[in-house]
Amino acid sequence: DYMPYSLNWDGNNINIKFFGELKLRDLQEANGVVYADKRFDRMKYQIADFTEADTVRMSHCEVVFVSHLDKTATTWNPSVKVACISPDEKTDRLIEKYITIMEPTSWKCKLFHNFQEA
Repeated sequence: DYMPYSLNWDGNNINIKFFGELKLRDLQEANGVVYADKRFDRMKYQIADFTEADTVRMSHCEVVFVSHLDKTATTWNPSVKVACISPDEKTDRLIEKYITIMEPTSWKCKLFHNFQEA
């Protein structure tokens, strides 16, 4: 079965890489796997890499939806840093929307343009 993302754990931290056309359910599914993992409670950071993903069909509404799921997760682990790696301006705008919504939470979210920066 083709997986539109890969999860690579590094201790209690994770690097999630998305491939191909990004869909809301792929984001939800990846999030679900991460939050269900016992390592999530001790996680310090996660890297969400969209450099090989096509976000052309993602809407701002969907970003808002994902942000609210992540807001809930902040109650389980309040000290996560999220690095989002974006390949283009459309993805930048979606990530900036996510960062704005997440701002009042205890998570620190930041936008980068390559893995080395993050």
